[in-house]
This record gives sequence, C-alpha cells and structure tokens, in this order.
Amino acid sequence: MLESPEWPSYRRSLYLGKLIYRSATSSAQVPKVVFFDNEEKNFLGKHQLLPDVKCVKVEGDKKRESLSDFSVLVENEGEEEVKKHMNAIIGVCRKSGFEMYDKDSGIKEGNFEGMTPDQVLVFDWDLTLTMIEGFLFEIDDWNVYLYGIESHSGVKTDGLMESHMKAMFGGSVRFNMIKENLRQWSVDNVYILTNNRRKDLIYKMAIILMPNFEPEHVISMYYVTTHLFSSSLSPKLNYLKNNIPFKATTVARGGVQLE
Repeated sequence: MLESPEWPSYRRSLYLGKLIYRSATSSAQVPKVVFFDNEEKNFLGKHQLLPDVKCVKVEGDKKRESLSDFSVLVENEGEEEVKKHMNAIIGVCRKSGFEMYDKDSGIKEGNFEGMTPDQVLVFDWDLTLTMIEGFLFEIDDWNVYLYGIESHSGVKTDGLMESHMKAMFGGSVRFNMIKENLRQWSVDNVYILTNNRRKDLIYKMAIILMPNFEPEHVISMYYVTTHLFSSSLSPKLNYLKNNIPFKATTVARGGVQLE
C-alpha cells in the first residue's frame, strides 16, 4: 500500500512527540528525597518509591564481629581536644568489651555530588552521619553523659559537645566536611531518620551542624507505631512514604517545605 502524502509528516510529528515526552519524563526523574543509610535492610521495597526517593547505601556494618580499628584516625586528628574525646570513647568501648567504632563507615564527600538544595536529604544517624554505633550510655542529659564517659574511660576532656561530636564523626576534618555540605541546604530540607532512641541528644547535636534545625526533623523509629505499616516496605521507607517525600509541595527559602 502506498503511503499518503500526509503520512511522513504525521510520522515525524509522532517521533518528535516521543522525544518531547522522553525529555519531560527524564527531567522528572530527579528524586524529591535522597535517603542515606548504612543498612541494606532499611531499603526493602525501595523500587516502589522510585522515582521520588533515591536510596544511597553507605559503608558501615554494625553486625561485623569486630569493627575496624580506629587508632589511625586518632593519630591523624589535628585537634588535641578531639583526640581526647576519641580516646575516651575508645576507652569506654574497651572497658565494655564492645567495639562501636568503624573507621570506614558513613557518608563521604562524594555522596553529596549531584545533590541540589531543592531536594530533601534524609540521614540515618549511627554509622551514617557518625562513625559510631549508638551512644555509649542510654542518657539524654549531656552533663550526665559526659560524666559517664570521663569516669569510665579515665580521660579528662574539655567537656564540649562539639568536640565529642567531632570524635563521633571520625574527627574534625570529616565533621567539618559534613557541616559545610549540609549548610548549603535549608533546614526545611534536612531530616535525621534513625532507630536510635536518643532523639533529644541527637537534636542537641544536630543544631551544632545546622543552627535552627527543627526538633521534629529528628525522627526516632523507636517511638513510631509501625504495626500498621505495609510489610512490603521497610519501616523507614514506610515512614518516608507517609510523612516526608510526597508532602513536598511548596518551594520557599531555596528549598522544599513540608506541609
């Protein structure tokens, strides 16, 4: 059958239409939310949230029999007070018989590449932002916590939470790298989503990273009712689906505000 004279132009229009559609959909694939965690189990069902949520697995495995030796980071640390806090943490770990440090864990500077301030960043805390699994004591009061560290380790420190944070983050260089990167975002667009129950202490530390950090942006799954969640998604992704990414509707102050 001979093609009508109109057919080639129709075919060209169809082809151009497909190109426009592909361009529009490819540009729409930029995720609203980027979720960083060190445990693969927290990404269960992640394909269901594409393209809205991108999951980034970082190094750090709390289930290893022995976490990596941290002494090399202590030796390379340039701030003496931070070294004291690092040695205090190591002292408590040795006394308790549990190595909580992992010198290879956590987000790296390369993890921030390609991220834009209009995206919502969601971070796990333990072994993702920090290089330590949990806190040394089940206490939210900083002064009591500090007393426990110093009395159990025998190391006298400057008593500053920021110095201790730097130790938890693997040293001042990595701490400053994370702080500088996070401060390119509006506080509206940064969350901490953790299984750690010490949310009040995490919040006190978060405002050192980002002044004006919102307390409700620290979410502890320990206090979240999960029995109604879908079993096809991990509890953390269930929380993201129902609370963070799909409510991002209003752009303001250089970022996405949540309803």
